[in-house]
Amino acid sequence: MRTGDIIENPITHQKLAVHERGADGAPLWLIATDLPGTPPSPMHVHPHQEESFHVVAGELSVKMYGQTRRVCAGEHITIPRGVPHAAWNSGTGTMQMRWESKPGLKTAEFFDQLFAIDADKARSNPVTTAFRTVRLMRDFASEIHVTNPPLAIQKWLFRAVDVAERAIPRLRASTHAAETARAPENA
Repeated sequence: MRTGDIIENPITHQKLAVHERGADGAPLWLIATDLPGTPPSPMHVHPHQEESFHVVAGELSVKMYGQTRRVCAGEHITIPRGVPHAAWNSGTGTMQMRWESKPGLKTAEFFDQLFAIDADKARSNPVTTAFRTVRLMRDFASEIHVTNPPLAIQKWLFRAVDVAERAIPRLRASTHAAETARAPENA
């Protein structure tokens, strides 16, 4: 994804616009727009990134350190690297925020692929979707990992998917076909 690109998750309807994207190691600035009722993100960790959410409109809730903090328009919150957290639009209207990931790493590509997997869920084989999701989490482990299941089990799943794809060539072909069919033009 490049500066100016906009993607939308067809399931949650979250929109992400790349506001500013520097060279490797530079921060990534996104503009995120979430409708009311958007489900919370799963509890997750960014092992090598700090995130800052600057709420422009609406209300954001962030759970971290076992507490939930409400962040309203004009306020911001910073999540240190390595801290488990979840975030969601907790207001009754649309929430919009400037979202900084520092350093940016491959965060934009992660969301681009995640949204593509969600777009394909309705027409893809559920097994193919599950394998693509596990591979996505493996490929972007430097940017993000969920807290449940535990990381040791996730790493076991990564290895199991690798073994299954080598053992079942048809599975590898179907996941590859689904990914290349959704490949962005500007990659």
